[in-house]
Amino acid sequence: MLGVIGMPRELLKKPGTALLVATQGQSVQARWDQIGLEPAAVPGATMTRMMGEERSYAAPIVKATGFTVSK
Repeated sequence: MLGVIGMPRELLKKPGTALLVATQGQSVQARWDQIGLEPAAVPGATMTRMMGEERSYAAPIVKATGFTVSK
């Protein structure tokens, strides 16, 4: 599970763990197989690391385009 920056991790841990367990259930796996999905459920810490790596990779590319965000 993801939350806003600064959200206490303990608020995400319990529902995140429950979601991870639920997605590994036999009936859920069978349904995903039926519709051709291959989920990649990973623990929150792993997802945080992966997203950081993606940001580090993409940041110089985005910066080089001159893209800016306006509010």
